[in-house]
Formats: sequence, structure tokens, C-alpha cells
Amino acid sequence: MNVTGVELGLKNFIDVRCAQDGRVDKVARMLCASAVTTVNAVERLSMKELDQARELQNQVLRLTERTLALPFGRAMFIFGTVTIVTRETYRIPRMEYTTLLQQQNLATVPDPAKLNAEVISWADFKFHNVVASGLRISHTSTVADSSWIKFNEPAELTSEDAGFLFVLGLTGHLPVLLGGV
Repeated sequence: MNVTGVELGLKNFIDVRCAQDGRVDKVARMLCASAVTTVNAVERLSMKELDQARELQNQVLRLTERTLALPFGRAMFIFGTVTIVTRETYRIPRMEYTTLLQQQNLATVPDPAKLNAEVISWADFKFHNVVASGLRISHTSTVADSSWIKFNEPAELTSEDAGFLFVLGLTGHLPVLLGGV
């Protein structure tokens, strides 16, 4: 099962409050960074082929920057919506940077060398994705205890793991570590 990161688990609430217009589903689709972005790239006959390719690559780069910013909005959208954490591994959605250009039926990924220096200088994209995903865990959840944290600890620590511990601290689940893990 793929995790998109925008699952709310509040179907009854959403059905009562805003089932007619589907606005919650629209927001979830806009904030989903784990799906391939599809673009209708219009072919301009007045442009040279090389210029058109450059324009498409620039559009792919802008879409990648947008994708990198989605975890911040997703964190606000899903904040505290999971009150019951299962004893399974906490699943983090992957970030998808592929763009499908519909007219050309071409899937492309951005050239990392062409990304803006400011984009590259962000702490770590995976860190922010994990923090956004972890903010789903409500501060009232009781399953996020020291054994669950230890169970989710990988063999080798990365910035993703730092983000996971950071978000557990933000949601008030790290005091359980005082007794030792």
C-alpha cells in the first residue's frame, strides 16, 4: 500500500462538513508530493526545438521546487489527525520528482545540477518530508512510547531519522525516553 501523506482518516467528519463540494479532496490532491506531476505542455510552433526543450526543462525544475515545498503545507493540513498509532513501522511517503509531459508522452526528472542554489541549501528535503509526515501523530497518542520509537529506529541514522525524532519531540512524545530505551 502506497502512503501519500495526505490520508486524514476523518471520513465521517469530512462527510458531514464538506462532502458536497469535495474541497478536502482537492486540497489533498494539491498537497500530495508522492504522485507523478502531469503537465499539458503546449508545443509552440514558433519556437525552435532547442528553445522549446529548454522551456520544458525549466518548467520541470519549477514543478520540482513546488514539490519540495509541499511538505510544509501538508504538515498544516494533516496536523494531529492520527490519534491511534499502530504498532507497525511508521510509513513515510516518498517524494516524487518525475513530471509527465502529456503532449509528448514523456516522463522526465529534473537535472539536480540545474536546481536553484537556494533550493539545494535547504537543510534536507527528506528531513522536512519526515517532519511533515510525523506531525500527523497527535500529541494525545499513547502508542508512541519508547519501545515503538526503538522499533522504528533504523540500523544507520540519517537526516530522516533526525526529522522523526524532532517531530516526536514537537508532539510531546520524547519525555518517555528519559527512562532509557
